Amino acid sequence: DFPPNVRMVRITNDELYARIAAALSSDPRGSPATGAGLRGDLDEGFDLRAALQVLLEEQPYMLVELKPVLGVIFRDLVANYSHWGYADIDTVVGNPAAFLTPHILRNYDVYTASFGDTYRYYMRGQLTIHRNDPYVSNMWRSCSSLNTLVERLKGYMRRRRAIAVSHVDAKAEWRFV
Repeated sequence: DFPPNVRMVRITNDELYARIAAALSSDPRGSPATGAGLRGDLDEGFDLRAALQVLLEEQPYMLVELKPVLGVIFRDLVANYSHWGYADIDTVVGNPAAFLTPHILRNYDVYTASFGDTYRYYMRGQLTIHRNDPYVSNMWRSCSSLNTLVERLKGYMRRRRAIAVSHVDAKAEWRFV
């Protein structure tokens, strides 16, 4: 059972892959496009959803790279909220109102937990809260590791195919007739 302010939304892996693909291939205003805002167009014949499925089934930890994209991936689920965020599964938040004061929520677009390294300028995956605003929710598009994700995914699929082909070739050399 969950407290009344918590809602569990179950989705299938297929729905997750489709949501991620839609987010990565949408323009910042939320309408479908061909990779607008990303480096690397979605080539004819490149199935982004299928490539994401392969990647996330083989390397599920890659989901952590997508944390900043969650506001776009789940925009329909967070539409009626002022903020959205993410935390590591082993993070205990307690009473967020004790540190996420109205002043912070009103005056800052992004809140991220710090652990004594406030001189560093980056978001922490342990706990980060974003204002639910199209500009803020799409800031990830200017991050080089995220706006090149489609190109990196294409490269991953090419390397994966090359390895599969080399295994097939290696086996062919040892066939006896």
